[in-house]
Amino acid sequence: MRDEELREIDWSSKKDLTDLLMREYTQFRQEINLHIGYMKNHVRNSQIFITSALTIVYYLSTTKDYALSEQNQYLWIAISLTTTTITYYLLYDIIESFFSVQVLSELTSSIESQINSIIGTKVIIYESSIAQKLWPHVMPFNGVLQPNWVMGFYPSISIFAITIVFPLFIYYSIWKMTNSGWVLPSILLLCGLYSVISILVASYVYIGTLRRLRHPVRHLIDEAWKESQQQK
Repeated sequence: MRDEELREIDWSSKKDLTDLLMREYTQFRQEINLHIGYMKNHVRNSQIFITSALTIVYYLSTTKDYALSEQNQYLWIAISLTTTTITYYLLYDIIESFFSVQVLSELTSSIESQINSIIGTKVIIYESSIAQKLWPHVMPFNGVLQPNWVMGFYPSISIFAITIVFPLFIYYSIWKMTNSGWVLPSILLLCGLYSVISILVASYVYIGTLRRLRHPVRHLIDEAWKESQQQK
């Protein structure tokens, strides 16, 4: 909103305040829809990459010239590292959009509460009263499973397989081929730690975004609202 429009607002008028909040509410709802669209695109891109990676790995592993051996062991280390890195980059791209959706949802929920408080009755209830009871729970009603939770199970298996099972199998197979020296085993150990640490950090970020984000965001919004009221 432009400064000129803000200066024209009568801050003692419930109508002006409600109109202002409704405009902000509409804008944030549009941003939520945009981020949901981004998130779905990121999910699609991740599915394409994982499918392509699995196809390439299968082709290489069944081709005599590229099958895992002492001659091309560094190629397979590079493939494992690249696959793990790109997979988690795409995953964080999805989580970043989800993070934005969570923050914007809490902001619209707060605006709903403010509008309802000004009007004196609940007229806007989706984010503040309905969405928070539906989306965060695995089973919001008896006999009803939340589809997003079930759907998220299968990508988790794919990510675990392509970033943990596959690379650790490659590193272990190469380690068994190693006859002497400490350089290659050290590289394999570091690569294995990279895979394990990557999935642990990604799990922590995902759980924090999914389960622990909205409450502190709401506290931050409420504190900012109180400060703005005190400055009037």
